[in-house]
Amino acid sequence: MSQEEETSRLMISGKRSVKQPGNNGTFDTLMTNISTHPGTTVFHEPPNTNNGGCDDDEQIYTLYGEFHTALSTLWQIKVLLVFVPLMFIAKWMDASDGPLFVFSFFALIPLAALLGDFTEDICKRSNEVVGALINVTFGNATELIISFMALRAGLFQLIKFALIGSILGNMLLVLGTGLLLGGLRRKVLRFSVEASNTYIPLLMLSVMSFLIPSGYGMTLPHRTAQQEAVSASAVLSVSRCIALITAFVYVCYLWFQLVTHKEMFDDSSDNTSNSEEGSNNETSLEASGEEENDERPDFTLRFAVVGLAVVSLLISYASDVLVDSVQGAALQYGIPSQFIGLILVPIVGNAAEHATAVIMAQKGRLDVAVGVALGSSIQIALFVMPVLVLGGWATHQPLDMNFHPFATAVLLVCTLVCSQIIADGKSNW
Repeated sequence: MSQEEETSRLMISGKRSVKQPGNNGTFDTLMTNISTHPGTTVFHEPPNTNNGGCDDDEQIYTLYGEFHTALSTLWQIKVLLVFVPLMFIAKWMDASDGPLFVFSFFALIPLAALLGDFTEDICKRSNEVVGALINVTFGNATELIISFMALRAGLFQLIKFALIGSILGNMLLVLGTGLLLGGLRRKVLRFSVEASNTYIPLLMLSVMSFLIPSGYGMTLPHRTAQQEAVSASAVLSVSRCIALITAFVYVCYLWFQLVTHKEMFDDSSDNTSNSEEGSNNETSLEASGEEENDERPDFTLRFAVVGLAVVSLLISYASDVLVDSVQGAALQYGIPSQFIGLILVPIVGNAAEHATAVIMAQKGRLDVAVGVALGSSIQIALFVMPVLVLGGWATHQPLDMNFHPFATAVLLVCTLVCSQIIADGKSNW
C-alpha cells in the first residue's frame, strides 16, 4: 500500500498520520475528549512528545496556510481589507471627513470578521468557562470599541441608535433571511423549543430595560432648565441601577446556558430532523462532516492570539477614525446622523455574524442560526449597553438608557413578532 493510500485510509477512519522525526514510518494519534456546546468548542489532544507537549504541531501548520485560511473564509467580506491601507493613506493625506468615513466604514467590516475567526479558534482550545468569557468579551467587540469611542466623544445618540439598529437587524433581518432561505429547501424548519422559551423572556427583559428609563423620563417635568437637569439626573440614576441588574442577569444566563442547562442549546437533534426533511440524506452526512471539521483549530495558538491583538488594534484605530469623521461625513454627503447610527454602524460589526447565521440556516442548523440572531440581540441589550452605561459612570460621561419613545416602541413590537415566530419551535419561509 502506498504512502498516499495509507494516509487516506487513516483519515477516513478518524485518525491522523503524523511524520515522526527520524522515523520513516507513521504513527496514529486519536482525537480524544471532544465535546461541543453552543458558542464554544472544547478541543483537547494528546500532547506531542517530540515538541515538548505542544498540541499545535500534531497538525501541520504553515504560515502561508494560516494566512490563506484566515482570508479565504467568507472571502466575499475579507476582500474589503483593501480599504484598510486606503484608510491609512487618507488619514496621512489629511483627507476630508467624507472619504475617511467611507474608508474606515468598509475597513471595519472585514476586520470584524477576522476578529470573530480568531476568537472562535481560541475558544476551540478552551474549556466552557474560558470559552464563554472569550465569547462575551470579543463577541461584540467591534460594537463595544466603536461605542466607547463615541462615548469618549460624547456622541450619546449615535451609541443608542447603533445599538438599537444592531438589535433590530439581528431580530428582523438576520432571523428573517435565515428562515426564508432555509425554508426554500425544507417545508418545516425545526429548532429547540426549550432554547426558544429561554430567549423570549430575555428579549422581553431587554425591552423592559429600555422601556422603564424612557417611560420614567417622559413622566418627569421638563418646563425649565432646572427641571430638565433634575429629570436627566433622575433618569441617569435609574439607568445605572438597571444596568447593574441586567448585567447580573446576563451573567446568570451564561451560567444557565453553559453549565446547568447546556443540553437545551444542543442543536444536534434538530439539525438531524431538518436534514432529513431536506432533499436527500446526503445533507445530513455533509453537515456532520462539516461539524467535525469545525472542531479542529484552523490556526496555531500563537497565530490566533497575535492576530486577535493586531486586529483589535486596527479596529480601535478605524473606530476612532469613523467616530471622528461621522458628523463631518453626515454634513458632506447630506446623510442624517440617525440613518448612520441606525443602519450603517450596525452593519460594520454584524456583517460576518449575519452571513454565518444565514449560512447555518441554509444548511438546516436552525438552532445555530436562531442562537446567533437572538443571542446577539440579547448580548447587546443585556451586556453591551450596561457595560457602556457603567463605563460612562466610571469616566463621568452621563450616558443613560432613555431611548426615544418611537425606537422603544418599535423594539417592543419587533420582540413580540419574533416571540410569536419562535415560540412553537418550528417555522417556514
